[in-house]
Order: sequence, then C-alpha cells, then structure tokens
Amino acid sequence: MDFQIDDQQYARYQTLLRERCGLAYPTNKRADLAQGLRLTSQESGIADLDQLYAELASGSSIWDTLITHLTIGETYF
Repeated sequence: MDFQIDDQQYARYQTLLRERCGLAYPTNKRADLAQGLRLTSQESGIADLDQLYAELASGSSIWDTLITHLTIGETYF
C-alpha cells in the first residue's frame, strides 16, 4: 500500500509532534513520519489522516500508539 501525506498534512503533523513532544521530522524524514502514521492508522482503524490528526490533537490515547511507531524502543546498558 502506498501511503502518502500531502504537504499540508505533513506540515500539520510536523508542528504537532514538535510542539507536543519535541520530535522533529525534517523533509528527509518525511517517509518515516508517513510510515508511523500508516501504522497508527491501521491500528486505530482511522483511515482518514485529517480525522487521525483531530484525534491526536485532542489528546486521544491514539497518541501513545503514534509515539510507539515513531520512536525506537531500544536501550543499551
């Protein structure tokens, strides 16, 4: 499945992530952001990116799902 986000959606998600948790997604990481959104969309059952954004912006528990897909869960001691 080819999952693309348009420029407006990309800018909105970029701002939301930077303001909410300090994650930065510059242009060269756009595909990584799209992948995280695709996985979150599939898991949450929300196929529309604008609706997904509204849920995330409202503080929905879907936020935890997105962060899980955008961050690396490894630690080394």
